Formats: sequence, structure tokens, C-alpha cells
Amino acid sequence: MGVRTLSTFVSQNRNQLLDRQIWTQEYPGPPLVVDGQGFVHHVFGQCACWAWGGGWVQHVEERVRAQVQLLQACSTGPVLFVFDGAAPDKKLEEVKKRREERMLANQRLLQGQTAPADDSNAALPPGATGALRAVLCEMEGVEAETGWEEADRIIALRATQRHAVVLARDSDFYIYACPGYVSFDELELDHEQREVRVQQFSRDKLASLLLLDQQLLPVLASLLGNDYVPYDKLKAVHTACEQRWDQAQCVALAPVYRKGRHYKRFDRIIAVSFWCFQQQQQQQ
Repeated sequence: MGVRTLSTFVSQNRNQLLDRQIWTQEYPGPPLVVDGQGFVHHVFGQCACWAWGGGWVQHVEERVRAQVQLLQACSTGPVLFVFDGAAPDKKLEEVKKRREERMLANQRLLQGQTAPADDSNAALPPGATGALRAVLCEMEGVEAETGWEEADRIIALRATQRHAVVLARDSDFYIYACPGYVSFDELELDHEQREVRVQQFSRDKLASLLLLDQQLLPVLASLLGNDYVPYDKLKAVHTACEQRWDQAQCVALAPVYRKGRHYKRFDRIIAVSFWCFQQQQQQQ
């Protein structure tokens, strides 16, 4: 569903929240559960051949095979890809909005106004997901599954069942109680050295940084807003939290609450998390 502002917050506090790891064939990483739709966008974001005319299928197939084979070699167990099913009714407006944004981005792309690598909203070429799934089905040691709706919950469930790390680009996985999460933005594949370098997110560290019990992270995510709860409907909640938070008390409790260069961008998450902290203290 996507938690508002959380990805940027994690990125700006990466030194406290991300752990650098290197997976190799000799010292492989954990099993992997991959967001299939996110992987499609990740792969197409790396190559622009389709936008300039023809030949993209073979190029993408080669890239997918090379990347998946390296992930297999540097992890334990089969790699599972999970794809989205139908969008839930509650999210149809958000889906429509995103597709319109991608149509406009694609128009800019094809008119030469932007380069594919500069426009993350660019639409995929027709048949992109099907072409990628066909490649995965032909590969040994690769499994694929399709969810009944959005794949997020199934990805989190499968990761828990397999004690696996999730590969995706979705701020929901900062909240889900998965064994581990690596954003595609924090994934580096070195084909020459035959190793995978990642920055793995720590849910424990996020809760500790915000002084919250991990059980309160879903509450925090709901109050910050997401694809199902529009920001406009939460303005009164955010205003009330911002009026109640005590900066002096916050600074004494945790450095993350200090005002800084990026403070204005995070005032909402700071205020809401501190409100959650206050409720937590009252319950103890």
C-alpha cells in the first residue's frame, strides 16, 4: 500500500537502519522472495532499448537470466517470485492515478523530453510482465506465484515461512514482520566478482530509533497514510499530533527527533511516532 514519507525517512537515516552485507557463492545469503512486479520495473529501469525501438525482448531476457542466476548462486534455496493479482476495489482510484501518471511519463519519453533512466514513472512496454514470467518459468530453481490481490501480504507470508529476505521496492516491507528486507535501490549485482552486495533494512533498528515497540509500527504506518487512507482524511490527526509533541522531551529521548536540514520533510512522521510513543508509555 505504500507508507507516506517512510522510504525517504529510512534513506536519510540509512546509517542507523541499514546493514551492509555481501553474499557470495562461498558465503551465500538467505533464501529470497522477490516482488515480481517490482522486479519487472527494476529491470526495465536499467535498460532503455524498448523506448528507442525494437529488440527489447531478447535484451531483457538476457538481463533477467543473468541477474536471477547470480541471485540463485549467492543465496540458499530456490528464488520465489510473487506477482500481483487483481487490484482491490479500495485501491482502484490510486491505481487509476498511477497509470495516468505513467501514461504522461511515457508520452514525455517517446517525445524525447526525458530519458528512460530519468523518469521512474515511465510505463512498461506491452507484454513486459508476461515476457519476464516466461523466462522465469524456463529457469531451474526458480518458483513463481500469483496473488489473489496485491502480492504484499503473500510475499511477507512466504518470506516468514521460508525464513527469507524480501526483495522489493515498497515501504510496506519496512512495517511487515519479515525476516529481512532489501530494496531494489539497495541491491548491487557484481557479475565479474560473482557477488551480491546489499544494504539490508532492520525493522528492530527502526523501532528502536523511534522508541517504539515493534507492535506499534503498523499503527504508525496507518496514521501516516497510505494508498487506502488518503492523506486529506488524516490532516486533523497529523495536526493534533504536531500540536502535542514536545521537542525538548523528544530531543532528550532520541537524536532522531532533533531538527535538522531534512526536519520539515519529516515533521509528520516525527510527531506521529512521538504520539505513539506517548500512548505506549501510558499503557506500561
